[in-house]
Amino acid sequence: MIGSLSVSSKALLAFAEERGIKPIGTSPVEAFDAVEPVDAAGSTHVTFCRFDDDRGRRWLEGSGAGAIFILPHLAEEAHKRRNALYLPCEIPRFELLRFIERFWKEPPWCPPSGRNPDIHESARLADDVRVGPFATIGPDVEIGSGTVVGAGAHITHSSIGRDCRIGSNSIVGGPGFGYEDDDQTKAVVEFPHIGCVRIGDRVRVGANSTVDRAALGETVIEDDCKVDAGVHVGHNVKLCKRCKITAHAMLGGSVVIGSDTWVGPTASIRDWRIVGQNALIGIGAVVIKDVPDGATVVGNPARPIKRTTHRYR
Repeated sequence: MIGSLSVSSKALLAFAEERGIKPIGTSPVEAFDAVEPVDAAGSTHVTFCRFDDDRGRRWLEGSGAGAIFILPHLAEEAHKRRNALYLPCEIPRFELLRFIERFWKEPPWCPPSGRNPDIHESARLADDVRVGPFATIGPDVEIGSGTVVGAGAHITHSSIGRDCRIGSNSIVGGPGFGYEDDDQTKAVVEFPHIGCVRIGDRVRVGANSTVDRAALGETVIEDDCKVDAGVHVGHNVKLCKRCKITAHAMLGGSVVIGSDTWVGPTASIRDWRIVGQNALIGIGAVVIKDVPDGATVVGNPARPIKRTTHRYR
């Protein structure tokens, strides 16, 4: 994460009391230093779990988090398995949102420097990185050797590997789309995105594409992935090695695309879906269910068909 958190367990308990939350269990630590996804959190981390299906229970069983905003009917069950500070609430994601608003510190974004391109003084670029005119590189961004950033690109909260191509006018590391309704004030409240983007080596991101910063944790594009122009990669998406995502495809939040998979032009994949390895998503397909390894799916809603044995027929 690019940002910081430092909150004592006493301060967290005071926040819970203020929000009308009655904690179960005890904090294993005296202070917390990060907010992480439930399946990646450690003892000094705060997290949340909003799912009460098998997936949510599996994440809770494997989580090492020190404090968890959790659905009330899961709190006692989780506490019997492992001691932690459980914070039962009706909408865990909304309560974590308020916690982040209170305690998270984002690095300052300085006004434009007047330089062209505008590269923040804390950004770390290899000596041979090339950056086009009117591009902006934000605080603490890392870019590896041989990478080229196109004109007008905007990169924040990201690390980018070697020999990558970031297309003109692309946005990498901007906030994702996530909101909660405040039932008391009737306001629509934005969930603060405090994660980052991690891009591997030899990745191409085409012009006018967006790769959203993770809500928590990372949005990941692994080595040798190729993303065409006008593609939207939502927060917390993971593209495994050698994926090809073609023009105007839309990948919803937390989608996982397996290695060597092809996503056709204008295809849409619903949030939290998992697409297996070596799969093929047809032109304009609307994927609302997981796709197995090696499958070909087409249509709206996407349905499996037999794949031709020749890639050009």
